[in-house]
Amino acid sequence: MDWLRLLRLALLPSIVWDLVAGVLLVGATFDRSWLMALVAGILIYHSGMVGNDIADRGLDRIHRPRRPLASGAIGITEAWLVLVLMLSGAWLLAAQSSSAVADLVKLLTVLVLVYNFGGNPIRRSLGPALLAAARAASLCLGALAVISPDQIMSSPLLWAAVSYAMYFLFVSRLATNEESGASGMRI
Repeated sequence: MDWLRLLRLALLPSIVWDLVAGVLLVGATFDRSWLMALVAGILIYHSGMVGNDIADRGLDRIHRPRRPLASGAIGITEAWLVLVLMLSGAWLLAAQSSSAVADLVKLLTVLVLVYNFGGNPIRRSLGPALLAAARAASLCLGALAVISPDQIMSSPLLWAAVSYAMYFLFVSRLATNEESGASGMRI
């Protein structure tokens, strides 16, 4: 149960939907390459959850002491090992896909690592934009597995990804203000 909480497995449908929606938006069919992109996306997404708990372990000891790393239910070494294995698995799957998928997997990995380990100044200033970019990239990942980058540029997916990123940016800013409180023009 602790590993499921660390991975935040309950959020799995959201990343699956991103990749499914990307394919549906371009009118493509699901095939083996899409399945490999899906698994790579899932591995990156859930490794990001592990990385988030690793990075926030000190804060979680104070504010969320029941989180698996903060409580000691899962060791930090095991968490790092799982994070590295998941990212390695995603890269191995991407290496067997198109170069566009491999490049996007690398970009998603960088976004996840910068968000989680870039420190508080990065997370506070760029965090919502990094998360929005990652969600938009995940929307494109499924489609890139089945069509070319040139086809994406002329499909509805491009504007859907931009809109999705803006929506996610708005929602993440709203959630931040709700958590910390906001008044007047700031809200």
